Amino acid sequence: MMFWHIALAAIFGLVLGLAAAWDLCTGEILNRYAVLLLGLGAVHLLIKGCSWNSLGDCLAGSGVAAGLMLVIALINDGFGGGDIKLVGAGGFYLGFIPSLFALLLSCLIAAAAWIILRQRGKATLSTKMKYGPCYAIGAVISAILCFV
Repeated sequence: MMFWHIALAAIFGLVLGLAAAWDLCTGEILNRYAVLLLGLGAVHLLIKGCSWNSLGDCLAGSGVAAGLMLVIALINDGFGGGDIKLVGAGGFYLGFIPSLFALLLSCLIAAAAWIILRQRGKATLSTKMKYGPCYAIGAVISAILCFV
């Protein structure tokens, strides 16, 4: 059973890494990455034991994470639709608490990256950061810390 958890976690990291690389290169996050993460979340749910509590945890992780991102996007246009879908799908895989932890980590990573860029003179207050790579790192760290 542990083998499947590790295999799914590795695929989760791979899909997030691909989404992050695509986001860096094109400024877009394709729907296929969110669909793959939702599929991984469904398989993960089946492996954990498909109970109402597990399903509720997955749905809460997805809904709350994507909902927070949507509110921020509507308030100040801070995130794109691809970011929202990626975070929602990642939240379905992670569950409620790990998805909130991933959001917190990814925001801290984005802030640290912006500070470094600012110190090097490559960012201003109006600089838009690519959020996909920051979320990918935060979600993988969250998955490792919360599932191991």
